[in-house]
Parts: sequence; structure tokens; C-alpha cells
Amino acid sequence: MFSSDNGAEGTSYNRIKEYRHYSNGNIRGAKRDAWEGGTRVPFIIRWPGKSATNKWVKEPVCLTDIFATFADYFNYKKDENTAEDSFSFLKLISNPDAKTDRVSIIYHTHKGVMAIRDNNWVFIDAPTGMDNIEPEWFRKERGVIPHNLPVELFNLSADPQQLENVAQKYPEKVVELRTKLMEMMK
Repeated sequence: MFSSDNGAEGTSYNRIKEYRHYSNGNIRGAKRDAWEGGTRVPFIIRWPGKSATNKWVKEPVCLTDIFATFADYFNYKKDENTAEDSFSFLKLISNPDAKTDRVSIIYHTHKGVMAIRDNNWVFIDAPTGMDNIEPEWFRKERGVIPHNLPVELFNLSADPQQLENVAQKYPEKVVELRTKLMEMMK
């Protein structure tokens, strides 16, 4: 297994400007941001005879899921208070099209802004997912649509770069995800 802990450091904006090197590809955000560029990381598994070869898994997993996956593999029965936010992805290793029991993933910025990923939806319970300073030139280059809303909502299947906050268009999704976020935080 190979992975990392977060997206590119906030200093990556300097590398973009000077060298046109986009550490996070086309994803917006950097380490400690609640946008995908701060949270999405590579997760590569090579397990000869077990893992599917050259396959991309679309099902979201979280690094906390490693515990439940190992427990599943070793037939270890964990109690309900042990790693309760860990869900096994063992079946994804051999079948990338499988589904897991993973519920929404919650995460936060260094400054405490809370967010939730639920399937292809990301709800950020703050006016911005930014913890670093996202330069104005970068926002213009990407085509970020400015807003003055108190929260952010993105549909990653329609807008993987998180350029347009759709919270105003989908108020019922905002309520649904804020409720899930609060329940999971409890």
C-alpha cells in the first residue's frame, strides 16, 4: 500500500507561478484546505494474485479504513467502540466495482472548518474551504465563481475542480449534509 497524508503544501502555488508545476493536477486546494486538493491523495495497492491490475477504484475510501480492512482480512472481530469510523475496503482490492459499507467521510481544516464528503457531494460548513491563501490569480486562472454564501456545496461528478458553489441551487442537500455532519461529529 502506498499513500500520503494530504494534498500538496500551500507553497505549491509558488511552484505553479514560477514553473507551471501543478502538484495537485486540476484539483483545487492544498494541504489543510477542505477542498479536494487538501484531502484527496493517491492510494495505490499492489497485491500479486489479489489486487486487480491497472484498475481505478471510484468508491471513496479513507485512510482510517485501513484498520477495518486489516481486521476483515485477519477475521478479527472488533467491537463497536473500536475504530468505529473505519470501514473495510477489502472487497475493492480484487473488485474495483464493488461497494463498501463506508458512510460519509468527515474532515476538517487546520483552523477547524468542518466538511463532509457523501458520495460525490462535498459540503463545507463555512464560507470557504480555504485554510491556505488561495491566490486571486489562481482563482481567475481556474475560473472559480466567487460567492458570498455562508457555506459551500459541490457536486464532484459535475464539478470536480470545485469551481462553482451550488449551495443556493440545492438548499435541501445543504440541510441533509449539515445534518449528517452534525450527527457524525457527535
